[in-house]
Amino acid sequence: MDPNKYSELGYEAAIAELESIIRQLENGQVGLEESLKLYENGTFLAKHCEEKLAAAEKQIMVLTQSASGETVEKDFTAEDEGEQVIS
Repeated sequence: MDPNKYSELGYEAAIAELESIIRQLENGQVGLEESLKLYENGTFLAKHCEEKLAAAEKQIMVLTQSASGETVEKDFTAEDEGEQVIS
């Protein structure tokens, strides 16, 4: 598959394609040129998946409880400290 077409893949399809590439490389049955092409495609897919996850993380909303006990809805950030996440 052309790396440009990878950008159209959803996360699950991109992960499946990346796993296929990894299996092919681990198998050792491909030549040097094909291995380099697979590696290039794999790095593109890994970056694509990372970007998809980052975009999803931005959309995640969590309920947190403020110090006053009020339940508020806010964007999730990894830097949120001192707040209790309600599960």
